[in-house]
Parts: sequence; structure tokens; C-alpha cells
Amino acid sequence: MSLVVIGLALLLTGCSGTSDADAPYTVAGLNEVAGGGEPGQAEVVGVPTAIRTGSVVLESATLVPFSGFPLPHMVGVGLVPSKDWLAIGWSWPLRNAPVGRNGTAPVRPIAGYVLAAGHPIAIYYAFRGDQAGQKYYVAGIRLKYRRGTQDYAATLYQIGLDCVITASTKVGSRCELSPAALKQVEALPHP
Repeated sequence: MSLVVIGLALLLTGCSGTSDADAPYTVAGLNEVAGGGEPGQAEVVGVPTAIRTGSVVLESATLVPFSGFPLPHMVGVGLVPSKDWLAIGWSWPLRNAPVGRNGTAPVRPIAGYVLAAGHPIAIYYAFRGDQAGQKYYVAGIRLKYRRGTQDYAATLYQIGLDCVITASTKVGSRCELSPAALKQVEALPHP
């Protein structure tokens, strides 16, 4: 099960590594999603995303690693065309809250989606670690998109942490960023 921590003291927006002056950006600052799960259980992180002017066509997203930490496996990535979705982050496909008729949120594929100014989305990525006792970190996603005929990429920072546990792991043990990971979070680019 995931614990969602909204609004860390570090309020960063994640947009870097692009020459596009109006790249997609994270609208809610930097947050952390941390959860302890069994090996292979998915953790889900939501990235509230918008663009200031015009529109772009989204193409794909990949995980952004933390240096020196194992990168987990991507389970899935998709988007919900609304800023108001609240997600429960322990399964993929994504479940919404309260659970609707079929229990899953209306997640759409990223490829081909047109992101337009004034119409924010939430991009959700799911990942999993497999080795019991290991912590897996994700700094966010690298979003590839197209504006006209030009291809771009932007990094959207939204921290994911998966503490893989076993049945023998102490109940109530905390899943939190290590000091080394916290230093990397503090060094993320600021607008």
C-alpha cells in the first residue's frame, strides 16, 4: 500500500533539459510517493502536468533514475485528462477513489495525446522492485513530446520510492528517503 505525501517543503517544478520555452511542467511542486509492498507489487506516482500556451503531442515516458540506486521496472504509464483525479497507488491499472463502476480510473495511453493549454492532465507511472529488503527510487519521468515537426523531451520530477518488504518485515516499519537520496532531491533543478 502507498502513502502519498503531498507538498514537501521542497516546492520544485520539474522541467529541464529542453530547448522548448513552453515545455510541459509539473503543476503541483515536488511530492513524494512512498510505499512498502511485497516483491513485484506496483507503486503508482501521479504527476499533475500542464502547458502554458499552445499544444503538444505526447509521445512516451520513461523512468528517471536516482544516481547510485537501482532503477525499478516500469509497469505502466498513462494519463487522466483532469487535474481532479485522486488515485490509489498500489495497483496497475490505476484505481480511482471513490471506486467507480468498474473500479479503474479512465487512464489513457500517452502516445498521441494532445496536451493543450488550459486542459491539465495527471500522468501516472507505475513501477515495481523485485528484491526483498531493497529500496527502489525514481526521480520522475522523462516525457517525450512533439510540437509541430520538432521533437522535444522534458523531465518531470515527482519522487517515487518503493521499499520492498516480505511477510517477515516488521509491520509499521517506515519507508522513507535515505539521506543520500534526500541530497539528490535537494539538488534537483529549480525554476
